[in-house]
Amino acid sequence: MSSRKHPLLALTTAFSAVLLMVGLAGPATAETAEPVDPIDVSYLFTIDSATIRVIPSRGDFGRAIVTLPATFTRFTDRPARDTERITAPELLRDFGWTPSTHRLRQKFPNAAIAIGGDPSQVVELRTARVFDDRIVFRVKALDAPLERRRGPGSVFIDDADPSKSNTITTTFATPRGLPPLTFTSTFAPGNDTTVGPSVAVTISLGALIIAQPTLTVESSALRYTQVYSPSSPTSCGARFEILVTADLFGPTVTAEASIVSMGIGDTCSFQQTGSIPIGQWANDPQGASGAAD
Repeated sequence: MSSRKHPLLALTTAFSAVLLMVGLAGPATAETAEPVDPIDVSYLFTIDSATIRVIPSRGDFGRAIVTLPATFTRFTDRPARDTERITAPELLRDFGWTPSTHRLRQKFPNAAIAIGGDPSQVVELRTARVFDDRIVFRVKALDAPLERRRGPGSVFIDDADPSKSNTITTTFATPRGLPPLTFTSTFAPGNDTTVGPSVAVTISLGALIIAQPTLTVESSALRYTQVYSPSSPTSCGARFEILVTADLFGPTVTAEASIVSMGIGDTCSFQQTGSIPIGQWANDPQGASGAAD
């Protein structure tokens, strides 16, 4: 089992003077956010559905069909022991999947399919197609020939190679007890002809999702504003100005977030600026769009 490493890099450059003037007037104290320690965890995944089918085909290959709705869970191994409900695309993108190629990129994850109390069938997940009522996996048997099965069950998925993952999560530490800003960035390499590379970003302030932009060649810089209201009279509020950008040209794709946070209230007068890398990937359209077995 591999360990996914999410390096949370130190803050680098400050915003320009023009951006610093956006927001509230009044006295402010400049602050610099402290970097968050790197996270070293291993992610595992489960899919639970009322109906799962395994259909053998030629040789060791076949299909595993998961009927929707289903429950998708991502959880961590020790020491973190975190768990969260996610969507099907979020699960698949952790393995480099994109809707255009269907392929789980670079390294195929292992999975155990357990249906109705029968012995589990251990497979390699090759591709995935998501429909309104089902997900169809193309699978390769690993321990024994596939057996036709149908019934309620679960799919247990091992972690993918973290060095090939297309999804990166980065946290920006905010001051004065404010919720942290989290950026989850997923790279889609596109292909050599019609589809260009893109980076989908989910920006969250604590449990609140601020925005979910997709950066493309045509729209590679987007700006967002979010006001955080204090939960009590003694707590600090803040206004956040967030600029996300991506460089989608060349052999390496990079994404960055620049943040200005300004305190709200007479007792919470501060101003914090910073920029953090939120993703870096090899731009390899051929590797992403290669034909499946």
